[in-house]
Amino acid sequence: MKILFTHDVICPAWGAGGLDNSFRKLVQNPRKILKPYIREGMIVSGVLGIGGMVAALLLRNVITSTSCGLFAFSSFWSFGELFEQRKRVAKGWFPKSGK
Repeated sequence: MKILFTHDVICPAWGAGGLDNSFRKLVQNPRKILKPYIREGMIVSGVLGIGGMVAALLLRNVITSTSCGLFAFSSFWSFGELFEQRKRVAKGWFPKSGK
């Protein structure tokens, strides 16, 4: 088996297709699993966060890669802030937006 795995990795890239296939989506429905955690406005933060994360992994320049990683982190951080802001408004700490 050492011939197949030339590097000490958990899962080689060629084996990743077996982890995410159509059979798995039938058994574990991602919409059903993630529905309680996703709220209005999160799609933008998620897409930006994933884009920043991919860019950080692909770029070779340390400064631009770090900048993209920080951008991705701040985009993912905004998920939690959406929930926290709703709690603050419900407690009356901040006025509700008129929009």
